[in-house]
Amino acid sequence: MNDMTQDLRTQTLALVTNQPAAGATEPVTALITAWIRSLDEEDLAGIAPQALAPVLWDGFMQAAKRTQGCQIAQLRYNDTKGGNATALLIVNDDMPYLVDSFVMALRKERILAAGVMNAVLPVQRDASSMVAAVGAAGSPLESYVLVLLNDELAFEELDKLTARIRMVANDAATVHRDAVAMGDRMTEVAAAASAHGTPAGQEVAAFLEWAKNEGFEPFGYAYYEVQPGQPQLVRDIPSRIGVLKDTAHPVYGTCLANIPGELATLSARAETLSIVKADVEGTLHRDQPLDFIGVRNTDAQGNILGEHCFVGLFTRAATSTPLARLPFARGRVAKVLSLAGVRQEGFRAEKFLEIMESLPRTEALEADPEWLAQVCSSVVSLYKQPRPKVFARRDVYGRHLNALVYLPRERYSAAVAASLAQALKDSSGAHDVRVQTLVADGPLARVYLIAHAARNPLDLETDIQQPLLAVLDGWHDRFAAMTNGVEEHAQRSNLRKLGANLPVSFVTATAPDVAFRDLQAMLNIGQHERVAVRIEPGSGEGNAARDASIRLYSNENVPSLSRILPALQNAGIAVDREQTWAITTADGVRHHVTALAVDDESGAKLVKAGIAPVAEELFTALFNDEAEDGRMNGLTIEGGLSMREVQLVRGYISYWRQLGSKFSVRYMAETLRMQPALVKEFVTGFVQRFDPKLSQSEHDAGTAKLSALKAGLSSVNHADTEEIMAALVDLALATVRTNYFQNSGEKIIFKFDTSNLALAPEPRPYREIYVFSRRFEGVHLRGGPVARGGLRWSDRMEDYRTEVLGLVKAQMVKNAVIVPAGSKGGFVCKQMPKDAPREIMAAEGEACYRMFISSLLEVTDNRERGAIVPPQDTVRYDQDDPYLVVAADKGTATFSDIANGIAVQRGFWLGDAFASGGSNGYDHKKMGITAKGAFEAVKRHFYELGHDMSTTPITMVGVGDMSGDVFGNGVLLSRQLKVLAAFDHRHIFLDPTPDVEVSFKERQRMFALPRSSWEDYDKSLISQGGGVFPRSARSIELTPEVRAALDIKETSLAPEELMHRILLAPVDLFYNGGIGTYIKASNETHAQVKDRANDRIRVSGNELRCKVVAEGGNLGATQAGRIEFALNGGRIFTDTVVGAV
Repeated sequence: MNDMTQDLRTQTLALVTNQPAAGATEPVTALITAWIRSLDEEDLAGIAPQALAPVLWDGFMQAAKRTQGCQIAQLRYNDTKGGNATALLIVNDDMPYLVDSFVMALRKERILAAGVMNAVLPVQRDASSMVAAVGAAGSPLESYVLVLLNDELAFEELDKLTARIRMVANDAATVHRDAVAMGDRMTEVAAAASAHGTPAGQEVAAFLEWAKNEGFEPFGYAYYEVQPGQPQLVRDIPSRIGVLKDTAHPVYGTCLANIPGELATLSARAETLSIVKADVEGTLHRDQPLDFIGVRNTDAQGNILGEHCFVGLFTRAATSTPLARLPFARGRVAKVLSLAGVRQEGFRAEKFLEIMESLPRTEALEADPEWLAQVCSSVVSLYKQPRPKVFARRDVYGRHLNALVYLPRERYSAAVAASLAQALKDSSGAHDVRVQTLVADGPLARVYLIAHAARNPLDLETDIQQPLLAVLDGWHDRFAAMTNGVEEHAQRSNLRKLGANLPVSFVTATAPDVAFRDLQAMLNIGQHERVAVRIEPGSGEGNAARDASIRLYSNENVPSLSRILPALQNAGIAVDREQTWAITTADGVRHHVTALAVDDESGAKLVKAGIAPVAEELFTALFNDEAEDGRMNGLTIEGGLSMREVQLVRGYISYWRQLGSKFSVRYMAETLRMQPALVKEFVTGFVQRFDPKLSQSEHDAGTAKLSALKAGLSSVNHADTEEIMAALVDLALATVRTNYFQNSGEKIIFKFDTSNLALAPEPRPYREIYVFSRRFEGVHLRGGPVARGGLRWSDRMEDYRTEVLGLVKAQMVKNAVIVPAGSKGGFVCKQMPKDAPREIMAAEGEACYRMFISSLLEVTDNRERGAIVPPQDTVRYDQDDPYLVVAADKGTATFSDIANGIAVQRGFWLGDAFASGGSNGYDHKKMGITAKGAFEAVKRHFYELGHDMSTTPITMVGVGDMSGDVFGNGVLLSRQLKVLAAFDHRHIFLDPTPDVEVSFKERQRMFALPRSSWEDYDKSLISQGGGVFPRSARSIELTPEVRAALDIKETSLAPEELMHRILLAPVDLFYNGGIGTYIKASNETHAQVKDRANDRIRVSGNELRCKVVAEGGNLGATQAGRIEFALNGGRIFTDTVVGAV
């Protein structure tokens, strides 16, 4: 016995014993105990003892006193889910069929049970029907069935259920009571049949004896007699036995309707014995239509006197006994073989017998032998060449139409069976069609259809065969017709092969023309890893979008719905359901077809003129990760914009966001989706203004169209829409060059005249190049026609232009003595893998830098032999502008050779002078120019403080790491630096009491590495209590040594708060060798600083406790922050002075 079940049994018994109900008696306790111990092991599985024990006491206390017949105790129990549910304890004299029939009653009433537990106990009762003893030998057997329902039933539901249970119990009692009488009657009828002395009579007698002994469970009997002048046989009331006794019974009172029927029907029947299915299901044992055995009664002259009628159910033995050994059936088998001209032995006879064995027993025992011979002969041929075939017949009483449908096994599915049933119901006028299926190991599947009350007469071919074959063959015929129209031989051959072996579920769910287009698209995929997309318009009359779908074609890998559905939703498409089929081509390659059925609203959008092609382009790119996902893609569905046109709008919106738009990108996308016509008009104006194939007058017309669009925006009557559309027009009119017509890629480059662009914050650069791509974005700002400055790899994704704008201001000051103006550029990597190794990050940064450099040159004039050569396919709205130079900066210190290589490759006139530094110039990092300038300022500050940096140690905190140019070079310019703490964008470094010589050598080692982070610092050289911690940590524990060094009271801090406290540390020097603005004035807000990434770290100038601040990195402090720090006694120069020293 299962240990867990035994444990549940023990727990329940313990609860019953230890917590007896009020009024409990010893016999009731014994009754419960015996019942629990008699349960099957699985009955208690999932039942909580604490829920079962109370209901047992309640139920068995009621069952202690028996009433006559079926006794039902209506109970409530705690379902252990926080609610109550109904329970029933059904007590009955033990007899066959009870438990199965009670469970059937639950199903008939559509009521779910959480558990059904039953046991049969010997119970002795006293004269008052009270329990006297349990378990005594020879005591009457009583059945106790406890039903725990899932829910608490309403009174009406409970009343109906108990009434049905009582009816079932009464039926079982009736059958039990009359079982011997029905057996005797069957014996009498068998003897009468045998008395005729004919072989047929002997077979009938043998069959009835077999039925009585093992093959049939009789529920009732009645004799129908021929009465003079009556066309139909009449039931002999006194003859009734079992359930047929009650003519008012809701089931059995009418179960023999039309059986045995008219005398003419009975006379026409060739055989004495009739075996058919009744029209109704019984109440006992199994959910199946009742079986009917009819035996014709004749006198010595052969005159029909009546018919003996038995109803019940054939046992399992009826289906397991071979037909060749089954009385009556064996004679039919021999007759079928004879009619078909088949020897009684041999291969063909074996196939016939195999086919007959596979038939429903009703067909084998009832159907006309000639019809069976025809079926068997045809099916033998079908085994050799599988194809659809339909056979149909009426039952002997004309009530049902029975159809056998054979089809190739690979074409079968539950959906096919359902379609066949519906087709037969429609064509025959039947009120109901039952379905039985057989899918064996052979090449055929069989569907058996029983159509009740089918129209009579019916034409076998037009009313039955054609409708059913149309379900099976009609699809393939239409598909073959389309395939035959394909001119290209190889594709036609492939389509034919595919059509013959398609999954049945695909065939049943897909119209032939849709499947034809699906397979063509599937064969044309080409690259195995790509996903192809096709829009399938709906076919509903008057509403062509009713069943529109998006079809996806892939090979081995099915596209992930978790990625597809959000992208479609962003584009404004709602998917109702999805279905995917695997289809293998002749070359063994597995393909997948995915159908995404969209709702009616989405379908109506997709079938509008011009939408499907651009939607297919967009979805193909999205599902192959070649397009940017987002709400802006709704412009394709709402307005018919191509993917590149959407990218154009997205680029302008993203640039405006960098300029400082008050609207989020998502809100702007939602707003523009509401006005697709305006956006389309804007795109049309842009194209007309910049298309190099158009004339100057057409370009002017495009400019005028944009101006007119802006002038008419007041009619929109929506302030935000007006502002957003006006901004798009202003940006387009400020655009002086674009690469939009140079190629068809997703990268778009804009060159702006921002000097008079009101949308741009002050100061406004002379010219600006903005590069927008899925993979990266970048901006290059110039203060004048001739300008110089570095390009940095920024990590400020949200506001990198703000960072670059601040840097260009400083650069213009520094460049005042070099060239007339300064410039600065920056780019961000948008697809950097999360938590990628530094090598991967470095490679991605370099790749984006290469693309950024190439992009800048794409819209820049060149010089050839002194003549200006504009970019190809580019309309210019500015003067000649060939001067573009770049330099190294944060993250790009070693990239100058890369930039020069690109310039040389493109034939740019400056060649390897395009980027300062590199192998033909100076190495920004090796020379450490910026860091040396910064430390000259540091030396000056400490000299004025009377502190000798060459002999006296200096405590320091800083921003940066040893891989950086400014920080790495700077902290190696003095051997007296004690770096207590530092942080960069990855780690926080803490060394509360460093050894100046040891720490200097370790920093020197790290600086020499090709790439490094604070994590590379030798931890064994860090002083007591220190360490290196990731900025991603939830919190950082602070040792006493660290708290003392930084003057922090807390024992742990979040990383951002710890970095804030590092800036406030009481040290000699704060050295900013990194990126970001960390100092502001107390009267400035973080929003004014415009460096959101460091809002939680930043400090005010009057809070600093260091003596000196050195800004090796630009924009480390706001100007007001510097002044506030200086007014409070601190020593600081501006970043421009430090950088220019």
